[in-house]
Amino acid sequence: MKNFLISAPFGNYITHVKCTSICGTYTLHKRGSWITRLYRAVTTIRPIKNGWVNRMELQNPGIRSIKKFNPKKIYSITAIQTEEWNELINLISEQVAVELNLSCPNIEPESEIRDHQVVACVKKFPIVIFKLSPTNEIYNQIDRLVNLGARYIHIANTLPTKRGGESGARLKSFSIKTIKNIRAKYPNIKIIGGGGIYSDKDVELYEKAGADYFSLATIWFNPWKAIQLLKNSTLFVDFR
Repeated sequence: MKNFLISAPFGNYITHVKCTSICGTYTLHKRGSWITRLYRAVTTIRPIKNGWVNRMELQNPGIRSIKKFNPKKIYSITAIQTEEWNELINLISEQVAVELNLSCPNIEPESEIRDHQVVACVKKFPIVIFKLSPTNEIYNQIDRLVNLGARYIHIANTLPTKRGGESGARLKSFSIKTIKNIRAKYPNIKIIGGGGIYSDKDVELYEKAGADYFSLATIWFNPWKAIQLLKNSTLFVDFR
């Protein structure tokens, strides 16, 4: 896994030699036709000042639409109902990395993942990333997950707002502070930092806070800027 990640949904469409793309987020069952998905993408995904918002509500073709898993990509999954985690885990190839989206702001109520389901994921897949919400509950969540064997934590997902899930600069201060605290407590886990990464300076701030990987999302609204960041970065490492 390369230390720059292209977050979903951008990872569905974009690849780069210095990045690992994250595809999804997939649910157990299809949510919306391709026309509905296109409509919601066009009408709800939009850039705002220093960020972007969306109300996609997990529109996707469902995990069964994947006929062959690509071991060079990461597959983001989530369950609408808690019991769906079991089948999702069973349907995914054990050779690929997965990201468990435990924090979609556009679905209420959020499903829970039980302890035995966390353990099953950690045992089956070579890499399991737990993507969490930017709330104060994140500390209790990380304690629980690490105690169950989690080794990859993504800080953090979109911020719930009235206009949808917001990503970008508003997340940066929360993410950096949280990463510093989590790194101090858990020096051996791997941390993916995300939120408002637009420049080499932002990458440096996340690295100094303790992040091992860097999630790129909003910056892909300006592909030239993203490509320049990756071109100029000296932090490129391919962890295999």
